Amino acid sequence: MENKNTVSFIRWQFQGCHKSLSFWGFVTVILAVVMLVGGCPAPWPFYTVAAGVFMTFADATWAWYRFSRAVYQMEQDRIVRELKKD
Repeated sequence: MENKNTVSFIRWQFQGCHKSLSFWGFVTVILAVVMLVGGCPAPWPFYTVAAGVFMTFADATWAWYRFSRAVYQMEQDRIVRELKKD
C-alpha cells in the first residue's frame, strides 16, 4: 500500500514538469555532462551548460517576480479591506 502511495506521489509531483523551463534547463545541463563525458569538442559542452543555467536562472527570476507581485497584490487588497472596515 505504501509503495502505491509513493508511486502516486511521484507521478503527481512531476506531472506537467515538461512545461517548466527549469526542467528543460536541468535536462540541458545533463545533456552537457553527457557531451563532455562523450568527448564532444571543447566549447560546445560549456555553451550547453551556460544555456541550461541561463534557462534555470530565467525561470527562477520569473517565479520570483510572480511571487513578489502576488505578495504586493495581497498587501494592496489587505489595505483596501482595512480602509473599508473603518
